[in-house]
Amino acid sequence: MRTGSSPLGGWLEASGRAPGLGLPIISINTATYWQALRVLGIKDKLPGFGPLLARF
Repeated sequence: MRTGSSPLGGWLEASGRAPGLGLPIISINTATYWQALRVLGIKDKLPGFGPLLARF
């Protein structure tokens, strides 16, 4: 699923939810990108690229 206008939109969000838990499924690419930003001290929120980048 592509989101946003960025060419990275397809990589930054996995669609779907964990069965029975109602939790979003986050791809390893998204999680790694998010962690790299945090390690570098970048705390910006990125709306349009999934719940992990938009809220945390």
